[in-house]
Amino acid sequence: MENDRSGVMAACEQFMIPIARMLLGLGIGYKEFSEISKRAFVRVATNDYGLRGRPTNTSRVAVLTGLTRKEVKRVKDSLDTELNRNSKMGPASTVLHFWHKDPKFLDTTGNPLDLQIDSATESFAQLAKLYGGDVPPGALLLELQRTGAVIKTSEGKLKVTTRYFLPSGGTERFVDAVSLSLENLAHTASQNILGDENKSPHLERFVWSDRIDEETAIKFRLTAKEKAIDLLEYLDDWIAANEIAEPTNTRIGLGLYIIDGPN
Repeated sequence: MENDRSGVMAACEQFMIPIARMLLGLGIGYKEFSEISKRAFVRVATNDYGLRGRPTNTSRVAVLTGLTRKEVKRVKDSLDTELNRNSKMGPASTVLHFWHKDPKFLDTTGNPLDLQIDSATESFAQLAKLYGGDVPPGALLLELQRTGAVIKTSEGKLKVTTRYFLPSGGTERFVDAVSLSLENLAHTASQNILGDENKSPHLERFVWSDRIDEETAIKFRLTAKEKAIDLLEYLDDWIAANEIAEPTNTRIGLGLYIIDGPN
């Protein structure tokens, strides 16, 4: 049993690496992800592990998830509300947020001041010390400048250009990927692992090789795209011919993705 758990944990760490890479690229740090993770665990433990059709009580959710009863209650109370993003943002996001919110760092019209890097009065160093946690002001400034969130003016002051920390951009791509790809793939894998052994598993197949040179890899990308589009267009036509007027409780579809990257 312990070997099985170790294998599962190793697999989780492996598939979390590209997710962590994506989240960090979008300016989402561990604190924000941790809160999302807690909500997901509490939601599943509450809805899926109840007895006699009832939601799971707080004590049992605590046992299942390893969270304290106090933390489970807090998360349960927040499930139907928006995340408190201000308290869970990473240091870069928090500094940008309060540069736009703290009156000490605003001008008389309510706009963010251009700040000296370090001075006795309002400065970036003071802002970073107040809201950047234990991250050194210099490291914060370097990252904010690298991403274009902060620029230096001709007078040598620091000017903030955005209130959101987004290193790589592409929030629309993130939403599409999570809602249409990652969620569906994880749902299929979960059903196949935990589902009824007497029922056929859902389709979950892929092909790959680590013995293809770059010239052949280019040909594969083109061939895979062409064949995948043909299949998806065929299935889209099939769905259109068989759809009924009103939505039902059944969702069905097929997703395809390319495998491409370092071995």
